[in-house]
Amino acid sequence: MKKLKYIIIILTGLSIVACNDFLNTSTPSKLVGQTVYSSVFYTQNEVMGIYSLVANDNLYAKSVSLLWSTNTDIEFAGADTTTITQNTNRGSSNYYGTSANPVLPWTNIYKMIERANLCVEGINNSPLLSQKDSTTMKILRGEALSMRAMGYYELVKHWGDVPFKEEPTLPDLSNVYLGKTNRDTIYNHMIKDLLVAEKSVPWVGQLSYTSEKITKGFIKGLIARICLSAGGYSLRDKAGYPMERVANWRDYYVLANQKCKEIIDNGTHKLNPSYLSVWKNINALTLDQTYNENMFEVALGLGQ
Repeated sequence: MKKLKYIIIILTGLSIVACNDFLNTSTPSKLVGQTVYSSVFYTQNEVMGIYSLVANDNLYAKSVSLLWSTNTDIEFAGADTTTITQNTNRGSSNYYGTSANPVLPWTNIYKMIERANLCVEGINNSPLLSQKDSTTMKILRGEALSMRAMGYYELVKHWGDVPFKEEPTLPDLSNVYLGKTNRDTIYNHMIKDLLVAEKSVPWVGQLSYTSEKITKGFIKGLIARICLSAGGYSLRDKAGYPMERVANWRDYYVLANQKCKEIIDNGTHKLNPSYLSVWKNINALTLDQTYNENMFEVALGLGQ
C-alpha cells in the first residue's frame, strides 16, 4: 500500500507540471519586437505606421500645415463671444477656438514620436543591422529618425520647451511624466539624428523613392530649417520672457548654408521654371519627377 501511495503522489505532481506547461502557450500570430525587427517586411510596416500619423488630420493633412501655419492667435479666440460659437462661420476671425484645437495635434505628434522611438530602438537592436547587406534597415532607421525630428520640431516651434525623450515608453511609466527640456538641447538632438539619417537615406529617384517618402534632399533641407530656428531668437521661458539666441548661433547658420549648398550642387532638386505647372501637378495629384521641386509631399490616401 505504501508503494501505491507514493506512485499516486508522483503522478499527481507530474500532472500539475504538465498542466502548467500546457497553459503557458503563445500564439504564433502574435508579433513581438524581436519578431518584427528580424524581418525587413515587418519593419517596413512599422515605419509606414509613422507615415500614417504624418498624414493625420491633426498633423500635416490639415491642422499643422494649413491652419496653424497661416493663422494667428485671433483665430483661436474668435472675434467676440457670439461669433466664436457659430460653427457655420468660417470668417477670418473664427477657426473654432476650442480646447481640442491644440490638444489633438499635441497628442498625435507625441504618438508619432513614440512610434518612431519604437522603430529606432527595434532597428538598432535588430540582428539584420549587423549583417553585411543592412542597407534597407539603415534606410528605414533614417526615415524613423527623420519623422521623429519632424515631430519634435513642430512641438518646439509651437510650444517652445517641451518634454523630450528618445526611448520608447517603459511599462512602469517611469519615463512618461517628464518635465520640460530646453529647446536648445532638443534642437541639437534633432540635428545629430538627421546628420546620421542623411547618410543612409537615398535621393529622390533612387531605389524607387519618390517625394512621398523621406529622402536625402528633404533631410538636408530639414536640417537647414531647424538650424535657422536654433540659431535665431526665440521667446524664453524665464523671468521677463526675453527674446534670446544661443551664443554659438553662427554655427547653425553655417551648417544651414552648407546643407542648402549640398542640395543645389547635387542637382536632384531644381526650381520648376513654370510656376503654373507646380500647382497643376499638385491639383492633378501628379508627382513632379522632372524637377523634384517639392522635396517631401505628405501622401494622403485616395479621396483625402
